[in-house]
Amino acid sequence: MRRLIFFTLIFFSMPLKSHAASPKNDIEQMGALAGTVLACGANNQLRLFEDIISRYISNTSPNEAIEKDTKALYVRTKFAKYMVQKDKKQLGCSETISSFSRMPIFKFELYADGTLKTPEGKYLLPRGQKAFNPNVERIYPAPPQRQ
Repeated sequence: MRRLIFFTLIFFSMPLKSHAASPKNDIEQMGALAGTVLACGANNQLRLFEDIISRYISNTSPNEAIEKDTKALYVRTKFAKYMVQKDKKQLGCSETISSFSRMPIFKFELYADGTLKTPEGKYLLPRGQKAFNPNVERIYPAPPQRQ
């Protein structure tokens, strides 16, 4: 379990690489992490993680076929890791969930049109979109409430 936490902190302390680097390995690692967290019961954090990862895959895939294959790989890996982890009686889950919740990926901004903004300020636009639309609503983190 400590290796998973170490991997998590190292992997997500670096910015997500362009999809050309080693997408299969990255997606498998993200799927394995998601499976572990799901087995530990961190459903709220996992939903947000998957919203961001889903948009990341969509926005960095050159076409729909690759996007579909990449998402399928993610889901297969997540399920496989979940099946392994669920039988371990949630060993180390509180530490895993705590580390997972503090990962840099949660510093991404997600917009209603599917645009992602990295912590470094780079926009990952949906396929076919040429520029960021400044009028689009940010959905994560939630905009401050007006009074």
